[in-house]
Amino acid sequence: MEKISVILVNYNSSEDSIHCIKSLINQNYPYISVILVDNSESEEYINEIHKNLKDFHSNVSKISEKEFKELNFNKDIILIKASENKGFSGGNNIGIKLARENKTDFIWILNNDTEVEKNTIEEMLKTSSKYNAQLVICKINNFYDRDKVQYYGETVSYQGEYSDFEDKIKKPSLISGCNLFLKSSVFEKTGLLDEDYFLYFEDNDFYHKIIKNDIPYIYTPHTKIYHKGGSSIGKYMATPLSAYYGTRNAFLILKKLDLYEYQDVLKQTLINFLKNQKKKEIIKAILLGVYDFIQGKIGRQDKLDYYLNLKLDKSRIDINNRDLEQIYKKHFTNINLNELLAEKYKNKPERAIEYIFMLALLNPRKKEYYEAFFKTIEKIFESSEEKENGKSISMHN
Repeated sequence: MEKISVILVNYNSSEDSIHCIKSLINQNYPYISVILVDNSESEEYINEIHKNLKDFHSNVSKISEKEFKELNFNKDIILIKASENKGFSGGNNIGIKLARENKTDFIWILNNDTEVEKNTIEEMLKTSSKYNAQLVICKINNFYDRDKVQYYGETVSYQGEYSDFEDKIKKPSLISGCNLFLKSSVFEKTGLLDEDYFLYFEDNDFYHKIIKNDIPYIYTPHTKIYHKGGSSIGKYMATPLSAYYGTRNAFLILKKLDLYEYQDVLKQTLINFLKNQKKKEIIKAILLGVYDFIQGKIGRQDKLDYYLNLKLDKSRIDINNRDLEQIYKKHFTNINLNELLAEKYKNKPERAIEYIFMLALLNPRKKEYYEAFFKTIEKIFESSEEKENGKSISMHN
């Protein structure tokens, strides 16, 4: 029989993970091990999960990230406390490594805010065997309104949609990182999840590697999971944490996948989003996401709270708000960037963006500042543009 390892990542919560694990233990298929990696800064949540599950199930262990634990694939539960918050990618990679060290046959990367049907593993194993697929993704429905479909192989909807479409076994046009059931051997070709992202777009990146390595994959509607969505960090682009990583990593994946032609579309989408955004914390997070991408920042942003709460008297910059205003009035009133770059910064747009970024960050409700910020970004892209085999290479390296 095939040995299955289910990988969950937990962050600053306990209720969702407990509910998910209980639904996994109730699977019809017996040969599974559940590995939960806790990314929380505090021990509180993993201790609460451990205590609750010990009352529910006899085979529960808690270990540190550096410890090895032999899996018995008899519905055992292993809780791992990560040494630090390594994000969704890094947390999953900890679990994947342990599973592969234990010679697991299949790995199921699953969001912890889900509930699974009793036959889900059985159905995905059947689908994998029948269609010789190394990656299987099943249908995802809304946890709270179970007739709403969040994913059916072609689109992803966070709220879900009522639909009467014809659903069938098919090769999907995209995958959802919420639910990836794959052979352990796949990672020999793709490598682990890319930890540069920390949060968001690692599934898109992984999908690209699946295609690049000609790994057969398929979607099945014959079983489903129920997904809450946004339980740990809030809805997509609706909290500062989500807005920061959603923005920075959207640019990052375009760079990694050489999709530079979508750069302008993304920038305009963000500008339109900002114009209708009333929460200044979200505006700041988006600006910081773009700025960090320009600076080559990857992985975790440890100073997100600092930037979101930045005040003039707390900012560590060598220029005050009056000087920032003067720079704006002189160089950005008419968006005369050529003059700005030639006269003030001697064609060094990276220096210019430090000032206009800080000005926009300290005055997030003034649309003209972040519009000037994006204009400056365009200049940076242009100034760093190179030609390589006829392809435009712009963006920070």
